[in-house]
Amino acid sequence: MTMRITGLVALVAAALVPAAAGAAEFAFTVPVAVAVRPEAKAVRVTCEITTNAPANQPGGPYASGTATQELTNGRFEGNVTVNVSTPIATNPQLRMSGYRCALAIRYQRPDGQMSDWLSPEDYQVATHDLLTNVAGTGEGRLPASPVTVAR
Repeated sequence: MTMRITGLVALVAAALVPAAAGAAEFAFTVPVAVAVRPEAKAVRVTCEITTNAPANQPGGPYASGTATQELTNGRFEGNVTVNVSTPIATNPQLRMSGYRCALAIRYQRPDGQMSDWLSPEDYQVATHDLLTNVAGTGEGRLPASPVTVAR
């Protein structure tokens, strides 16, 4: 008999705050709630700063950061902080305009090996773990004026 486990993976809007001097320029506080199979061992949150690329090109990532959170019995609920440092712009017309954050899950396969990092959709396909109320990504606009931090 195959048993399906209903789980919850939620990534809601990230709160963007300026970081302290000497640290990354941006700190994203991402509320995460995960309740999946006990074989799930960790979640990774990746946040990217996006740009106002020319009209003929999509806004690409300008800088990114990741944070990993271990799971206990496939569960975690709390905030994950992702720090992002931005490199010096080489194109003066390029402006940071937004952000996007995404969640990935890693689990222990039946053969004992760890899986790759999987999006919630790919995790569901690989494990047949039915996920409900899934929001595996979040995005938004950066403040209109650039956040500056004294170094």
